[in-house]
Amino acid sequence: MTKTPNNLSNKRMSEIWHDDLLGRRSDAEFLSKFLLSRIKERQEQGRKASYVLNVNAAWGRGKTFFLTNLAKQLKEQGYLVAEINAWQDDHADDPFLSVMSAINKTISPLVDSENKVWKNLKNNAGSIALAVVKGAGKQVAKKLIGGGMDEISSLAEGEDSERLPNQTAVSAIKGAGEGATKEVNRLIDKAGENLLSNFEQSRKSINDFQQNLEELLSEEKLKDKQTPLFILLDELDRCRPTYAIAMLERVKHLFDVNNIIFIIATDTEQLQHSIKAVYGQGFDSASYLNRFFDRSYEIKSPNIKNFVAYQIKLRAIDKAKLSIPPNTDLTAFLSDAFSYFEYELRDIEQFFEILGNIITVWDKKIEIEMSVMVFYIYNFQKKLFLQPSELAEYLNKRNTGLSWKIKVTNYPSNFIKRENANALDVFSSFLSMIEKTLDEINEITTSNDIQQFWCANRLSKEYAKEHQSGLNYPHPPFSIIKDYPEMISTAGRLVSIKDEE
Repeated sequence: MTKTPNNLSNKRMSEIWHDDLLGRRSDAEFLSKFLLSRIKERQEQGRKASYVLNVNAAWGRGKTFFLTNLAKQLKEQGYLVAEINAWQDDHADDPFLSVMSAINKTISPLVDSENKVWKNLKNNAGSIALAVVKGAGKQVAKKLIGGGMDEISSLAEGEDSERLPNQTAVSAIKGAGEGATKEVNRLIDKAGENLLSNFEQSRKSINDFQQNLEELLSEEKLKDKQTPLFILLDELDRCRPTYAIAMLERVKHLFDVNNIIFIIATDTEQLQHSIKAVYGQGFDSASYLNRFFDRSYEIKSPNIKNFVAYQIKLRAIDKAKLSIPPNTDLTAFLSDAFSYFEYELRDIEQFFEILGNIITVWDKKIEIEMSVMVFYIYNFQKKLFLQPSELAEYLNKRNTGLSWKIKVTNYPSNFIKRENANALDVFSSFLSMIEKTLDEINEITTSNDIQQFWCANRLSKEYAKEHQSGLNYPHPPFSIIKDYPEMISTAGRLVSIKDEE
């Protein structure tokens, strides 16, 4: 019997979901209530009280975070929870073993080792697993159809039957006429009988397995844990196609049992591509997937600011290596930039991949100047291949009605009062300065224009940190900013920039 969940306090829920940057807590609260209520409805209607939910979201939308924290929430509410990372178990011959391992890890600490139902369940699971390892079914059929006489003879040897003498097989091969034909037919009949017997035994093992699993979950002996059993399955879309298909088949045919809820997080579009890789590009993979799921829940796309904050945390972006304008933070700065560039979420992911690669190898004393870097990465991502001055002109002529302002305040009172500067103007200011000599840069730092002052001040600091203010050079060196396009091009070769299909 499904029980009423233990409601957690708002404080405890906030602690569990404290780093929820994408708003996944609301998804978890809705889905947990929905699933428990739906199971209860099915029980009351006398229907099978099981459920398979697909949680669909593209890569990088927080599916793993969602499942991990949902598991914490459900466990604290007293439910049985088994967690599976399909990608980590992809090496296994059959996904049944992966699911059973997760269930065993969850239930074993809660039942007596001599519990009859539990022992029977593990025995049933062992029989099914053994059949899998032996390659029962398709592998046997392949041998029966295409194998030679030695294979047919080996198939005729049932697990409990006497082994046929070698000379029998030899006589089948060397014999002639009617005698040889009869011997071949007898061996094929024997193989067929064993195949049928193995199939019936396998079906009985599955039925016994399901009955024992259902009985176990209906017992009041699980140390106050509540049913249903939630099985959370992640990373299925990353698995090899045959393994992903086999996993869905096992869920449907082996675990359709009362008091079990599967929550399977996928990038459904990617999973459909995997299925087509097996069955052909013309195959209706969407309809095929619908066979396995009772419902599919679409994770809502986050707003840009939340998504940027999530990416910064996910990729452990080292903010100490980045320079942004004063009086702002990295999340707000990049969110404004991405809105200005009209980026989709996938564009933002690619941006962070490139930026992360650059940060990894950055060994300069001066920070990366983000007021320039973001424009250059945009130029690379969109494959514009424009020179810096051409890029500024191109963006200035865009008729999108969008603008991007950078806060540049809190400078001494003698400066011109300006709350904000146009980001494109700041970029252009840097472009106009990066080939100037240090003396020329120092002259600009006396300007009372705050935008000009800030750009010049940044370059002056670079010369001081990297080149000791040019004292050891016959000619002042150029700014490292001039090398940004080549850095981006090199770093970008580590990621896949794909056109929209």
